Amino acid sequence: MQYVLPSDFVACCSADLRRIQSKLRGLVQRASSIMLPCLLDLMATELRAWRSKWKDHFEGKDRPQLNDDPSFNPGWYHLTVLINLWEHSVRLNVASSILRQHTDGLSGVMPGFWSPPGDVPMDLDLMSIQQSIHWN
Repeated sequence: MQYVLPSDFVACCSADLRRIQSKLRGLVQRASSIMLPCLLDLMATELRAWRSKWKDHFEGKDRPQLNDDPSFNPGWYHLTVLINLWEHSVRLNVASSILRQHTDGLSGVMPGFWSPPGDVPMDLDLMSIQQSIHWN
């Protein structure tokens, strides 16, 4: 792949990451609440594999290097930050989907799980709130 443009690498890398995200989101929607923690492990494994797959391309192992001086490659840091941002974005998206799926499962088991108590006024001090919680 030595004649591929850097923008092609970025587009392929992004598409590969979105494919992983879509696959994980689909698994989260179909998984039982018992399996949700396993999906976090799967996500970590998939993202490690994605990073190692694309690392050589972005570090230039497949392209001829003219010089190792970082001043000849000013976009390298920007690219590293972009890849980290993409990875953390997928982690946040999938983890929030897992949390949402889990809380939806809890609200089905415990109907009053997310509903606030109706008899508590909004202008209470801390002591009154604690007493209200203990009495309900």
